[in-house]
Amino acid sequence: MLCQNCQKENPESAKVCVHCGKPLHDTPPAFHPPKEEEDVVLKMEKQPSPQPKPSKTPMIVAIVLGGLIVLGIGFAVLFGLQYSQQMDQKDDQIQDLMEENDQAWESLQEEREARQDAEEKAQEDDLWDQEDPWEDSVPFDPGTYVANYNMVLRKGPDYDADRVGSLKKDESVVIQSVQEGASQSYWGKTSSGSFVCIQDPDYTYLRKSD
Repeated sequence: MLCQNCQKENPESAKVCVHCGKPLHDTPPAFHPPKEEEDVVLKMEKQPSPQPKPSKTPMIVAIVLGGLIVLGIGFAVLFGLQYSQQMDQKDDQIQDLMEENDQAWESLQEEREARQDAEEKAQEDDLWDQEDPWEDSVPFDPGTYVANYNMVLRKGPDYDADRVGSLKKDESVVIQSVQEGASQSYWGKTSSGSFVCIQDPDYTYLRKSD
């Protein structure tokens, strides 16, 4: 009888292996798979167990969120550009209005100055055109006079009045009226509206023509 423990032969009547002392009938025969089957089992044991495939849901969610973020940034940039353009247009409109107001103000100022100058000139002309209360008492009469010197024609009966022309020596001039000026001087108003001094305490500048 073959001992299942030590694989040695024993007598048929033996109940215990004469070689290893193990029972011959009570011990179930050990299973020894063929070597090829052992290799297959070992290979299967060595092979790693299949891992579960990762879920694609987080990746999809991340892609969607990334797309939404990019769209949000794009809309923000677009809105910012439109807002900036609108503000630039408003600034240009305000600048144009300010320039128009400045031009209108300058025009108004020029009109006021021109009107004021015209009024002052009119008042000045009226002043020169007024009859002198001393006219009846002046020792000179209107008429034609001859210059004794080279003379200056002035805007008014005063040495400080603006110069408007000249009169050469021995040149004739028509005096329409005579006015008394400062420092006992006498001025004749010519036909052109200018004034020339006829006489002062020092000199007689014009003589009556014969």
